[in-house]
Amino acid sequence: MLNICQKPECGQRHRFLRLPLFVVSGASGTGKSAVCRYLLGNLAEVVVLDSDILWRPEFGSTGAGSPTFCETWLRVAKNIGQSGRPVVLFGSAVGVPDNVE
Repeated sequence: MLNICQKPECGQRHRFLRLPLFVVSGASGTGKSAVCRYLLGNLAEVVVLDSDILWRPEFGSTGAGSPTFCETWLRVAKNIGQSGRPVVLFGSAVGVPDNVE
């Protein structure tokens, strides 16, 4: 779906693709990373990402459900989506409804 957005800072209009974001979430040790590794390179229609690749110790002070951690991933997914391919994001914290909302 294509929308036209306007930047609040300067009023510039630009096209914005609204593609699906697929989130695979679950408790630690349930196989999210194993499924993610299996899908890498096997799904050309989507970009498959494991949220563990951006984990940093600073996020540990606020917990895995840290808004900063989840917001970082949502920004990454949004920008990748602008290339025309949806994102499948694997991770335990990113699937919590409060973090995605």
